[in-house]
Amino acid sequence: MLTNLSISNVVLIEHLEIALKEGFSVLTGETGAGKSILLDSLSLALGMRGDTSLIRNTADKASVSAEFDLNPELFKSLQKLLDEHEITLDQSGLILRRVLYRTERSRAFVNDQPISIGLLKRIGDTLLEIHGQFDRLLEPASHRDFLDTFASISRLDFTELKNAVKQAYYDWLKANDTYNETVRAIAEGRDQIDFIHLKIKELETLGAKVGEEDSLVQDLQEVSHYGKISYAIEQALQNLRIPKDFVDVLHTTKKILEKAQSSDQNQLEHAISALDRSSIELIEAVEQLKVLQSKSKDPAAQQQQIEERLHSIRVLSRKFNVLPDELPDYLDKLTLQLKVIEESEELVMQLEKQRKAAEALFLKAAQALSAVRKEAALGLSQAVTKELPDLKLDQARFSVDVKESVWSETGVDRAEFLIASNKGQELSSMTKSASGGELARIMLTLKAILAGHGSIPTIIFDEIDTGVSGSIAAAVGKRLAALGKHIQAIAITHSPQVAATASHHYIVAKYDQGEQMVTTVTKLNDAERREELARMLSGAQITEEARAAAIILLSNKN
Repeated sequence: MLTNLSISNVVLIEHLEIALKEGFSVLTGETGAGKSILLDSLSLALGMRGDTSLIRNTADKASVSAEFDLNPELFKSLQKLLDEHEITLDQSGLILRRVLYRTERSRAFVNDQPISIGLLKRIGDTLLEIHGQFDRLLEPASHRDFLDTFASISRLDFTELKNAVKQAYYDWLKANDTYNETVRAIAEGRDQIDFIHLKIKELETLGAKVGEEDSLVQDLQEVSHYGKISYAIEQALQNLRIPKDFVDVLHTTKKILEKAQSSDQNQLEHAISALDRSSIELIEAVEQLKVLQSKSKDPAAQQQQIEERLHSIRVLSRKFNVLPDELPDYLDKLTLQLKVIEESEELVMQLEKQRKAAEALFLKAAQALSAVRKEAALGLSQAVTKELPDLKLDQARFSVDVKESVWSETGVDRAEFLIASNKGQELSSMTKSASGGELARIMLTLKAILAGHGSIPTIIFDEIDTGVSGSIAAAVGKRLAALGKHIQAIAITHSPQVAATASHHYIVAKYDQGEQMVTTVTKLNDAERREELARMLSGAQITEEARAAAIILLSNKN
């Protein structure tokens, strides 16, 4: 639940701290006092779109913080979300903060850790709902959401059914896309089969390998270098063979010294070892020179051969618009494409079979979900109709109509709320035939029925009682008070009958502070509350009759 709201430099608010309680609370005040500013400020903290016009004209930035207590279930859900972003959640509570700047982008924080505005909104959507008079009921798409929430009350496996439908739907989409893409590719391929054959032949003839371009460039550099040193290599080898093979000379010299060395003296040992090493190193030098000589034979011809190969690879690379190293992979793709075309009839039949199987699985899962929804629709219709008399809709009937609709990840159903406001009247679309007051009362009924079963712990109603008064307003207030026993309910109201039913009453007021107007919010004690209700009943001139009526309203709130 929302426990504290802190606002700084937002329009008429210089600085404001509001401590909020559980149960049902109301905010009242004269028109223009700043009640809408409070909602705008709270919306900022929940990740809604910000505007620099909200910044107080004497400040460079505005800041809003909203503090929440979390129940164990909500804590677990949020921790899973924040774990994805490597953010630690403290069990003691959660603080969402938003800062608007005049010259910079706005910033968002959760427990003073910076986050994106998108993540802030995702968190805010799990913590609090803000409703206008009957906003969601005017969106037919929301009717199924209400129905699904009700269905989840009686069917513990409802979420599993929805997840199964969602997975089956995307499996079907994937199978369908694969089939269509393959058919399209085959149709295009048949028109280009001769061209594909030609490209394959060119690539196979070339036989390019991964890394060959780099290797050829390196070979070209080496050949160019060998051309410069080939003469030196030839002269070196000639010198090592004139007048006599140096290795034989060294070997003979070594033998002479070894014979001259007596068995008990080793004066010649170092010289013999040196000759031995020289012989080995000379052999290595000659071999290395021979290798280089073989590479440097006719360097001009070798260079031409390498350049021609390199040119052929690069020409095909440009022709097929791929990198030289991608030529082998491109050949594989063309070969596979040709195979697909040649075996297309069998492949299309196989993919069509897979597509139909995926479609059948989706329909099976969707029909199972639809059956549960239709059963829940009957239960919700009865539950809402039963509650309507308490909200002064004695003759009204409510029904949930479930019909087949466009396939989606949510199944094949659409739901629409129908209402007959008077006895003998035909049921018709609630969004077209119900008055604003009726829609407001039905919204409260739905929230009361679903209270405690949704994940949203706090709901704010912005003048949801507009269009009702007297006993109907009192009935709306009692329904809000009943809702407050299950979740935190907050209403911004101009109705004294609604305000009298709340457990906590706050007044929003605007004061003139010289050059600036300032908005304040004050929690009322019992005496102040009686006076505020009297003002709401009589207007600016509070009468004794209004005060007496306020006392009666408060005494009847339970």
